[in-house]
Amino acid sequence: MRFWLKFFLLLVFPCYLMIGWDQGNLPIIGPDKVEAGETPDAAMTVTDVKVGTVQQSAPSRTVTVMGTVESHEVAQVAPQIMAKIKEIKVREGDDVSHHQVLCVLDDGEVSAKVAQANAGVHAASKGIEVARAAKRAAEAQLIAATAHHERFNQLYGEGSFAKKELDDVNAAYAGAQAMVAQAEAQIAALEAQKSQAEAGLKSAEIYQDYTVVKAPFDGRVTQKMADVGDLAAPGHPLFTIEARTYRLTVPVDEGAQVVQGQAVNVEIESAGLASQLAVSEVIPSVDPMSRTYMVRVNLPETTVVKAGMFGRATFAVGQGAESIYIPSDAVKRWYQFTSVFVVGADNKAHLRFVRLGRSSDSQVEIIAGLKAGERIVLNKLNEVEDGSPIMEAM
Repeated sequence: MRFWLKFFLLLVFPCYLMIGWDQGNLPIIGPDKVEAGETPDAAMTVTDVKVGTVQQSAPSRTVTVMGTVESHEVAQVAPQIMAKIKEIKVREGDDVSHHQVLCVLDDGEVSAKVAQANAGVHAASKGIEVARAAKRAAEAQLIAATAHHERFNQLYGEGSFAKKELDDVNAAYAGAQAMVAQAEAQIAALEAQKSQAEAGLKSAEIYQDYTVVKAPFDGRVTQKMADVGDLAAPGHPLFTIEARTYRLTVPVDEGAQVVQGQAVNVEIESAGLASQLAVSEVIPSVDPMSRTYMVRVNLPETTVVKAGMFGRATFAVGQGAESIYIPSDAVKRWYQFTSVFVVGADNKAHLRFVRLGRSSDSQVEIIAGLKAGERIVLNKLNEVEDGSPIMEAM
């Protein structure tokens, strides 16, 4: 007797439950329940019931991947000259604007070079003024020598002067021309000297600008690597600046087709961010190890988001296979069983067990137990019972 009892409980009864669940006609077991297909003796009509027709559909297939928040721009700010740090004007965590001063270096040596270059430009300018005055005097002498030369040549032709006197006049005329040419050459040399001095001054002023270290863009100081009195040198960063605009970088499987501008649902729990954004950049190269490529999504400006946070991105990557999907709220759950209320031709709700598949947003797939075209109850599942007459909401 015990053997048959165990055989029934362990084998026959579970098979009965499984077959009934698969066929959708498993009777309800529990208090205040009736057998499937039977009507309560005094069933109350449930009003304002929403009823929907079951249809097959092919919902969008989505893929969710984890990514990392990173700053849109990151700069390691280093000096361009070697000098001691004289003053630091920012701290870690400070927001800075483009060209804002971060620190000041000792400019004693550079200032001396600027002063020396300035003196060279000033001396060259004075020399040019003197040379130009000398040229004006030489030009005046040349004018007088030219007139004297022309007059003597005319009189010599008339026989009024001897050849020696004409030679003296010609020599004076040539000397005046040479003085003008010499003055012009001196001016040219001094102007070249001045240009060289001005180039030296410009170079010295550029080096003087290098003693002031500035922010390369609007951002936030995330790291300070030096203090006042330290020797700053090219190639050794003093600060790390991150832009205040961030992006989420996620790896996507090579089989998923994601394009720039595509909508993506982004969720960053630690920052309380959940929003639909757009893909800002797709990096086409595929990692040979993971077989993924990188997709970036620009995040809205907020002080809550920080580099290094983890985020979740959900992409639509095509259409799934056709199947029956119904609202998740239309499924009645009782322990480990799932069921729906099917509205029959008698306008009564009949409980039917169903097998669930994948969930998508607020929809759930029905693998077994329902057919396209059948009508199901969408609300008031706690009031509706098997066999309850219903009155549809208008």
